[in-house]
Amino acid sequence: MLRMSWSTFRDRWPVFIGAILTVSVGVALVQASLLGVIAAASPTIPPGLSETEETAFRDGLTNATGLLGMMVGISVLVAFFIVGSTFSFTVAQRSRDFALLRLVGASPRQVGRLLLGEALLLGSLGTILGVLLGIPVIRFEAWMLTRMEFVPAGFSPDWHPWILAVSAGTGIVVAVIASLGASHRASRVRPLEALRDAGGADKVMSWSRWVIGLIALTGAGALLVIAPTWVGDPVEVFLPGLIVLIIALSALTPLVVLLIGGLIGLVSGPLLRQSPIYELAHANLRDGVRRSASTAAPIVILVGLVVGFSGVINVVNAGIQAETIRILDGDLIVTATEPVGEQLAALDGVRTVSEEVPLKVWVESADTEGDNVNGIAIDPIAYLQTHRLSGIIGDLSGLQGETVALDQFFASGLKVQVGDMVEVRIDGVARNMQVIATFPHTLSGPKVLLPIALAPAGDHQRRYIIQTDETETAASVAEQITNTIPGRSAGSGPSNVSVSALDDWVLSEIDIQEQVNRKIIIAVMGLVTIYIVIAMINAVVIAAGPRRAEFAIARLTGLSRGQVVWTALWESLTVVTIGVIVGALAAGGAIVGVTAAVSEIVGTRVMATPWALFGAVTVGVAVIVGLTSVLTTLAATRQSAIDVAGARE
Repeated sequence: MLRMSWSTFRDRWPVFIGAILTVSVGVALVQASLLGVIAAASPTIPPGLSETEETAFRDGLTNATGLLGMMVGISVLVAFFIVGSTFSFTVAQRSRDFALLRLVGASPRQVGRLLLGEALLLGSLGTILGVLLGIPVIRFEAWMLTRMEFVPAGFSPDWHPWILAVSAGTGIVVAVIASLGASHRASRVRPLEALRDAGGADKVMSWSRWVIGLIALTGAGALLVIAPTWVGDPVEVFLPGLIVLIIALSALTPLVVLLIGGLIGLVSGPLLRQSPIYELAHANLRDGVRRSASTAAPIVILVGLVVGFSGVINVVNAGIQAETIRILDGDLIVTATEPVGEQLAALDGVRTVSEEVPLKVWVESADTEGDNVNGIAIDPIAYLQTHRLSGIIGDLSGLQGETVALDQFFASGLKVQVGDMVEVRIDGVARNMQVIATFPHTLSGPKVLLPIALAPAGDHQRRYIIQTDETETAASVAEQITNTIPGRSAGSGPSNVSVSALDDWVLSEIDIQEQVNRKIIIAVMGLVTIYIVIAMINAVVIAAGPRRAEFAIARLTGLSRGQVVWTALWESLTVVTIGVIVGALAAGGAIVGVTAAVSEIVGTRVMATPWALFGAVTVGVAVIVGLTSVLTTLAATRQSAIDVAGARE
C-alpha cells in the first residue's frame, strides 16, 4: 500500500506541494526556536556585570525563551490545521478515485492506509526540507532577537544532534495525525459512488470537526465566563485562550462558511441580483463549502492570532496606565542611580518623599517551590502616603526588620497568609521572613514589598515619588531638583538623576512598554505571519487546480475568460470576508475576555482595540488572496475551453 501511496502522491504532487512547504517551514521554525530556547535557558553570564546589568541580562533571556516557546506552539498549530485542511480537501476531490478502489476490491482499511501513506511521505519530505531550512532560520531568529535587544550581542544557539529526532517527530507526526480525519472519511466512501459523474456530496462537517470544534469552543467559553473574576496575569491566561478559540472556529469553518456565506448573499443579493458573476460566485461558494473552508482556515488563524495577540497586549498596557494613574498619589517622579532621598526631602516645598528600589528576589514557602519575582524595597510610612491602596490585610506600616509583604494572588500561590514564614533570597542571601501583610494584586505592581533597609548599597536604580506642599508649585520644585541635585547638572557625563511630572512619567513608561510590546508582536508574529501567508496561497492554488473543467464549461455557456476570472475573484474575496469575520470573532472574544479581567483588577473600564492593525491585516489578506486567485484562474483558463471540457478526467 505504501507503493501505491507513492504512486498517487507522485501523480498528484501539485496538490501536496503547498502542504510539504507548510510542514517544512513549521519544522524549521520549531527546530530553530527549540535550539534558541535551550540557549536562552542555560546562558553563560558574561563576567563583570553589575547586579542591575545581570538582572536585565536574565530578564531579556527570559523574554526570549517565552517568545520562542510561543513560536513553537503556534508553528505546530498552523502546520496541523493546514495539513489537515489539505487532506480534507483532497479527499473531497478524490472521492470517485477512492470509490473505484473500493469497487475493484480494496477494503476500507486499505483506502485509509493509502491516505496515511501519503501523509507519511508528505511529512518525511517536509521534515527533510525543514531540517535544511532550519539552519538559516536559526541565524535569522538569533539576529532578530539580538536586534530587538531581547538577547545580548553574540547570542548564537548551539546545534544538538537530538534536534533531528524532534524535527522528524514534528513533521511526520503532525502530518499523520492531521490526516487521520481525512483518512477515516476516505475509508467510508462507498463503491457505488464510482458510477456517478461526480464524487460524493461535499459534506459540510465531519464528526472529528464537530468534536474538536465543540470541545475547544466550550473551553474558550469557560475562559470568557471566568474572565471577570480572574486576578492573575491576563496575558498568561488569555493568549492560550485565544489559541483555543481559534482552534474551535477553525474546526467549525465549513459550517461557518455556509452560514456567513448565506448571510452575505442575503445582504448583497438585492444590490447585485442582475449580475451573473455574482450569482455564479455564490453558487460556487455554496457548492464547494470544503474548498472555501480550506481557503478560509489560514485567514481565520492569521487574523485571530495577529489581531487577538496585539489586542490582548494593548488592553493590558492600557490597564497598566489606568492603574498607575489611579494608585500613585504624587506630583513628581525622580529616578536616580544613587540615594538622593535626604537631599530631595530638604528642598523647599517638598512634603513627602517615598523611595522605591526595584529588586529581583526569590521567594519560596514550606509547601511550594519558589519563584524569582519583582520586588520593591520601601519605607512603608511614605509608601502608604503616596499610594492609594485598599484591601490590605495585616499591618503594612510595620514593614521593618525581617518582615515582608506579598501580593495576595502570589501569596495564594505560595499557600501562605499573614503571620506565616517564607524564605526570601536577596542578592543570593537567604532570609527567613514573616509575612506581615498582603496587598491586592495589580497588573504592573510588585509581588513583594521589603523594608528599605534591605535595599542594596551603591549604584542601583531608584525611584522617588514626591508630594509637594502649597508653598511651592510642582514646577518650582522640579526646577530646584534640576539645579541642586548632584549628577543632574554636572555636565561631565550622562545624567543619572531625572525628574518628571507624574503624568509625563506615566506616559513615558507606557511608551517604553509599548515599544517592548511592539517588538514582541513583531518577534512572535513576523515569521509566523509569513508562514500563514504561504498556507493561504497554497490553499488558493490547490483549490483552483481541479476547476479547469468547471471554468471551461462556464466559458462554453457564454462567459468570457475575463468574466470567469472575475467570478473566481469575487468568490475568493467572499471567502476572505468570511475568514476575516471569523478571525475577528476569535480575536474579539479574547479581547473582550481580557478587558473584563483587566477592568476587574484595575477597577475601571479599559478598552484598546487595534483597529488600524485589523484594517491593515484585512487589506493585506484581500490583496494576497485576490492576486493569487487572479493568477491561478488565468493559468487554469489558458487552454482552449473546448479542449479542456472534452479531455478525459
